[in-house]
Amino acid sequence: MNIGPIMERKITVKGEGKIFVRPDMVRIDGAVQEVCPTYDEAVDRSISCVSPLRKRLMESGFDSETLRSISVSVRPHYEYEGGDRRRQVLTGFEYIHFLRMEVGCDPGTVDRILGALSGDGCPRFSMEYMLADPSHTEEDARRMAVSDAVCKAGQIASAAGVGLGDIVSIRYGEDGRRAVMMCDRSVNGSGDMVPEKLEFTDEVVIEWEIL
Repeated sequence: MNIGPIMERKITVKGEGKIFVRPDMVRIDGAVQEVCPTYDEAVDRSISCVSPLRKRLMESGFDSETLRSISVSVRPHYEYEGGDRRRQVLTGFEYIHFLRMEVGCDPGTVDRILGALSGDGCPRFSMEYMLADPSHTEEDARRMAVSDAVCKAGQIASAAGVGLGDIVSIRYGEDGRRAVMMCDRSVNGSGDMVPEKLEFTDEVVIEWEIL
């Protein structure tokens, strides 16, 4: 007589770790773009557009290398002719120069850099609060996830009147999230901006034998 497979005596528990920390760095990504009449002018402007921004930053007390170029592109720019949505005409060449800056997130530093990025000719940009070195925080979240799984497994086993044996398997996955704030090109200081704490999460799935 076939009595079927014997049910395995196992318990699987997911542990979660979540930590909130204050940021210590601000990353600002921006882009300067403009449509020029000719290709050569677009290429020239894609390079020279950085000079006034770099000058403003240096006048605000920042090193010239605070502003870094990420990428530059130049491409034809088309517009629809009159009311005809089926016909496009070449109206010039558009360049896009992507930039990045990273500074400490204390209010005075952020105020100065936002002031330097205000006014005509300044880029639209996004500002992201982050940690200069997130490795220790990520490790803490990971340890918390394992401890959470062990604690939950012990509570479940105790309530069910069984014991925990050896660990059969560990499945691991991670997910970290950071707060992002979108800013317009014209910003009147940052004194009233208080960044949210950054959330770091992690999880682990552990399987034990049941005794």
